[in-house]
Amino acid sequence: MTESGRLPRRFLRATLCEVERGLFHVNYRTDTAAWDVHELPRYQLAGNAFDAKRRIESAARGCGFGIVLWDDAIHVAPPLPEIVPAAAGVAAGE
Repeated sequence: MTESGRLPRRFLRATLCEVERGLFHVNYRTDTAAWDVHELPRYQLAGNAFDAKRRIESAARGCGFGIVLWDDAIHVAPPLPEIVPAAAGVAAGE
C-alpha cells in the first residue's frame, strides 16, 4: 500500500513497431513477473500507431495494468513503392 492507502498501480512497458502498413507488433516488459502478459495481443491491426496504442492500453487495463509506458522507438514501415508504367512494361518484357 502507498501512503494514500491505495494499492500501487502495476505498469507495463511496451515498444510498438509497424511491420507492415496497418499491422503493428508489440514487445512487452513488466515491472513484475506478470503471468497475464500472455493475454495481451502481440500484433494489432490499426490505421495508425495512435489507434494501435489505445487498443493495447485498453487490453492492458483489462489485465490489471494501471499504465502503459511506451518506449520511443516506433519503427514505421517504408511507404509502398509507386508503380511506374514504363518500368512495369520493361519488367513484363514489352
